[in-house]
Amino acid sequence: MIGSSRGRALAVAFLTASFVTACGSVPAPASPATSRGPSAAAPSALASLVVASPSAKATGGTVFDTAQIPSKFALPMTIDVPAGWRPLTDVPGVLTMVKLGSPAEDPAQWWGPDIALVDGARVVDPARILQPAAAGDAPVPWPADFVSYLTSVPGATVVSGPAPVTIGGATGTRLILDTPPMHPVVWLKGDTTWMGGGATGLDPAVRRLVILLDIGQKRMLIQEADEPTTFATHLPVVESLVASMHFGAE
Repeated sequence: MIGSSRGRALAVAFLTASFVTACGSVPAPASPATSRGPSAAAPSALASLVVASPSAKATGGTVFDTAQIPSKFALPMTIDVPAGWRPLTDVPGVLTMVKLGSPAEDPAQWWGPDIALVDGARVVDPARILQPAAAGDAPVPWPADFVSYLTSVPGATVVSGPAPVTIGGATGTRLILDTPPMHPVVWLKGDTTWMGGGATGLDPAVRRLVILLDIGQKRMLIQEADEPTTFATHLPVVESLVASMHFGAE
């Protein structure tokens, strides 16, 4: 569903069956991960396109501050960058946190959550949500209840939640669900194409952690998606990372 950020930010073939997109991107799976369904489905073919952001070299024991990159991420926020992790900010409005593998520069081994600002974003028409992405697909307005929009996907199964959550003083909703192969979901404000889907136009079946936060006048969508067995291992690590987020004044 945030099917875009990593697919484009890492320029690797995967955004997990995810929701987000990026301007001028070509359809590609969404989140990089070695063992997750989406990653396994399409190994990295575009790794040479990865662009180092101001923070891309940070790989251990630091704090990343988005105030350094206001034109790319228009919300003051800090997040811990543990050893072995790297923040990527190549897609405007999206911060992708990746856990590096070995070798560290092999994107096919990266995994981690996408953190996206979704003000002004749009979504796929529910009538097309199980159909492959195709030229001419038109996004529809962001739903009043995004959680219900997701849980209403035919074949989706709620694993946990929805439940209230508080992160860095911001409140929102946390949900874990299994989704079937589906059309990439989110089209960010200003984007020109969906991100995700790959050659088939469909993101693979995965288990997703979805967190929707309201931060002042802004709305943030956080997602981690993996195969169920890998998800169980990655979840506590991702939630610890997300719990380190703090938000500054707008």
